[in-house]
Amino acid sequence: LAAVAEKAPREVFVNELFIGDHGKIRQTCKEMGLHATGGYQQHKCFMRFEDQCSYKYLLNSASIGYANKFKYLLLCGSVVIYVQDGMQHKEFYEHGLLPGVHYVQVATADDVPAMVRYLREHDSYARAVASAGRARLAALDVRAIA
Repeated sequence: LAAVAEKAPREVFVNELFIGDHGKIRQTCKEMGLHATGGYQQHKCFMRFEDQCSYKYLLNSASIGYANKFKYLLLCGSVVIYVQDGMQHKEFYEHGLLPGVHYVQVATADDVPAMVRYLREHDSYARAVASAGRARLAALDVRAIA
């Protein structure tokens, strides 16, 4: 994702942090004015979850370990772009979600900029997907998926 963000800063913003960064980085990307720049930010700032939810498009991609953020991203009310590459496991609730209805999916990170451009050009579709994703997750019992 970092390479994609560097090539397409108008479409992708990646903020990379590692567990070792915890406690070392003291300012949010918003406080530093980096939240609206796009591109790749490495070890410069952190993002509160509520700040992430202010973005119109959010990425769900594989991580080094267990990635459980998909459900939370859907609840933001943003369009979630699900990057299939590297995703090996699904959580139980994901079987009740449909790509193109509750989220959009791309095969690899390289496909993200084109999807963002498509969503920008088809804003009513993007809004419908975001709304459907949020409604579907909100209908589930939060205690069952947390």
